[in-house]
Amino acid sequence: MKTTKIAIKLNNCCDNPPCAICGERTDPEAGPELFLADSWAVVCPRCAEKHDPVIFNIWAKFKRRCFIASLFQDCRYDGDQYVREATNLV
Repeated sequence: MKTTKIAIKLNNCCDNPPCAICGERTDPEAGPELFLADSWAVVCPRCAEKHDPVIFNIWAKFKRRCFIASLFQDCRYDGDQYVREATNLV
């Protein structure tokens, strides 16, 4: 049985190609995304988790950390808590 290898590669194209494994539409973003290891064919997160859970978990952890970091981009640490800056209020 042939195993499907998944890789995390930097994506510089924001189109909506089908998953190389299941054919469902994907919604990749620019930056680290999931691909077949031997090509630039995009793989959806569901198939990546099924076929290569280790790579999927690394990618998912990175995505979560980026999301969390974006929540704190306007914050500063003040002793024992984060304080949101009010500079962007209109």
